[in-house]
Parts: sequence; C-alpha cells; structure tokens
Amino acid sequence: MWCNSSPFGLHSVFTDRLLASVTVILFVLLLAWCGNVLLESLKRASLFTLYFDITLHWHLWRSFLAAILAIACFHGLLDLVELGLIPWPTVAIVLGLLCTGIYSYITPAWADVQYMRTRWAAWSGMSRTAIAPPLVPHLPQTREGWEKVASEYPVKMNPVEKVPAWWIFRARGIRADPTTLLSAKARAGLTYPQAAPPKAAHGRPSRNFPANTYRPIVPSTAASLLWGEQISFSRRVSQAITSLPPPYLSSSPSLPRGVPAQGLVLAFGILARNKGLAPATLVCNLTSQSSLRVFEDYSAWYPRPAKTLRSYFQQEMESAFGKLGPAYVSAATELALILADVPSAIVLEWLGHNLEHQDLALNIRAEELGATEEELSRIYRGHYAAKLVSLNRYQGGQGLRPEMLVFDAMCRREGVEIPEWAMGEEMAERRRRELVWCGGQEIAEKLVMAVV
Repeated sequence: MWCNSSPFGLHSVFTDRLLASVTVILFVLLLAWCGNVLLESLKRASLFTLYFDITLHWHLWRSFLAAILAIACFHGLLDLVELGLIPWPTVAIVLGLLCTGIYSYITPAWADVQYMRTRWAAWSGMSRTAIAPPLVPHLPQTREGWEKVASEYPVKMNPVEKVPAWWIFRARGIRADPTTLLSAKARAGLTYPQAAPPKAAHGRPSRNFPANTYRPIVPSTAASLLWGEQISFSRRVSQAITSLPPPYLSSSPSLPRGVPAQGLVLAFGILARNKGLAPATLVCNLTSQSSLRVFEDYSAWYPRPAKTLRSYFQQEMESAFGKLGPAYVSAATELALILADVPSAIVLEWLGHNLEHQDLALNIRAEELGATEEELSRIYRGHYAAKLVSLNRYQGGQGLRPEMLVFDAMCRREGVEIPEWAMGEEMAERRRRELVWCGGQEIAEKLVMAVV
C-alpha cells in the first residue's frame, strides 16, 4: 500500500508547488502592472516630487520583481519536468526566453539610473524666487526664522510639493513654497521685529539682511531669494514641471523626430530655478558662428557632438522662452547642448556644487566692498555667461564660476571702468583662481569674450 500511495503523494506535492509558482508569477505581474499604474496616476495628479523620487529607485523595484519572477518560473519548470509534462530540451528553451525577457525588463531601468539622478538634481535643487515688495519685510533672517514661520503659518501646498508620510525616502524640511508661507504671514498681519542693520566701516549695511537674499535689497522693490536645504527647505521638484510636455517626463525623452531630449529636460529644470529678477537682461552673445566655434573649440568636452542638434533645441527654447529675447534663448540652447554632451555623473557633481546659480557669497561680498546697485546688476546680468563657461570647462572637483572675469568683460563691453572695489587684492585673488580653474588665461579670455 505504501508503494502505491507514494506516486500519488509525490504527484500531489508537485502539483501544489506548481500552483504556488503560478500564483507567485501572476502576483508579480500584477505588482508590475500596479507600479506602472501608480506612476501614471502620480503624473496625472501632478505629484511630481513623489513621482521623481520613486523613479530614483525604480531600477531596484524592477530588479526585485525580476528576481522573484525568475525564481518562481524556475521552480515551476522543475515541477513540470517532475510531472512529466515537458522534456528537458523544452526547459532549456523556455529558460533562454525567460532570461531574455528579464534582461529586457531590467536593463532599461538600470541604464536610466544616472539620468534619473541627474534629472532629480536638475529639477529639485536650490531655487531663486522673486519675493514681491509687500512680502520682503516678512523675510526671516535665519534658517531658524524660516522654521518658525513654517510652524506658525501652516499653508495648503501645491500638489507638486506634496510627499505622503508613508514614503520611506521622504526628506525632512519645509515642504511649502516660501512665497506661500510669506503670504500667509502677511495675511496674519504679524511681523517679527527686526533691528536696523548695523553699518560697516564704509557706512553701508552689512548684517541682519534676510537669509540667502541677493543684494541689493531696495525698499519697495522685489527681492531675490535663493532657497533650499541651506535654510531648512526640503528638496522638491520645481512647480514649473507642470508646463513640461508629457513626453519629456519619460525615462528616455525624445523630440517628435526621435532626437534625444535628455539635455533639454535637464536645461528646463535648471532654467526653472535660477532666472532672477530680470531674465530678459541676461547676457549671452552666442549668436554668431564665430563665437559659437570658439565656445565649442575651447570646451573641455570638444568636439561637442550634440552641437548638431542645435536647430532642434533652439526651436524648443524659442517656443518656451522667446518672449525673454534672443540672448536668453541663445543661453538656454547652449546650456541644453552642453548638458547633452557632458556625462551625467559630471553634470550631477556640477549641480551638487550649486554652480548653476549666481555666486551668492560673491554677490554679498561685492556689496560689502562697496559695489553700487548698477555694478551688482552688471554681475547679475553676466551670471548666465559665467554659468555656461563653468559647465563648458567643468571636469569634476569643487568647480568655480568665472564671475569676476565675466564682470571685467561686461565692463569693457559697456565702456565703463572696472570699479575700485573690484581691483583690490581680494578680488584679484578670485580672478587668479578663476583663471587657473578655466585652464589658463588664453582659454578663459577666449571663452568669456565669446559668450559676452
């Protein structure tokens, strides 16, 4: 009796195991479908911070599902062999097809990892926002002041900024937009008393300005706030993401003709965060063939193969920023082309040093040394030129924006003398470091003059 029952018992065991394998396979396929539905739902709901954050870990999710699927399929095939339903040669064919399918499923996700990280950095870095004149008196002077405002004036957040508490990778910090917080504080009719800023030796205000605010700060005029993790704000995707065409949100964005658009998407993210108060006045002279040739020939990434996409990228930038003038369109186009040429790891490092933004410390120091509003404006108007030169020469490391070299070129261009504060030893040392970083005086002068 034992001998007769044994085959039946083994048959039952293998059948149960086969059913378990099939159940696991179906469950994994269901999870994969649910994951794709989740991402689409997040995009439709404009929950882009959560969407971008999830895509940072999408390769791990796909690898996990692929591993479970492979194990379940392997055990299922073994059970089919034990039941005598398929021969071993068929198992080998099925395993080959399975490996091909799993490779095709996880390879794109891993290939996109670096781009996803760079896209997150380009869209979620520090932002430069114009603060309306009525809100300027409400600007806190410290990061603790921002934390106090956020705790005392809870506001309704834009969907782009929202991240649910259950998300395990949720970053700490203030999630609301600073202008929303300041508006709530202003509506409450409360202001924190602020002492008048003390005078420096030369009779100019030097301390107790609002935190991370560019100079000059002029009464009854908008201020320019650089905000992010330095003043307790959490990383979140710029609200400008809602204006990005849906095809650009994919892991492999492309233009209608199949032209790769990764550089465009990264550029849109950077440009959404650092325009400043007067973007139409920003300088970029890369409009002639001679200046473009110099800028490409002296690039650290020569021969700049993405330059062949210039007409495609310029058309997109013209559609998005045409009202800001040809100089801005030119700067935006060149930024996208450089981003398309530079490896993602280098772009990520460049963004990590906040080199896409005007140097706030230099801006503040220039005012302390005596720079006038006009001179500070000249530094601002050249800051896109400095950004382009910086990225064009960046190959890793700390990096430096050649803002004083650009400032000197701006003075020559506009026929004014370089001011006394800019000729002192401190700024001279800054110029020397900028020259070394650019690769020497010849390269620096060629690049700066081409873009200015």
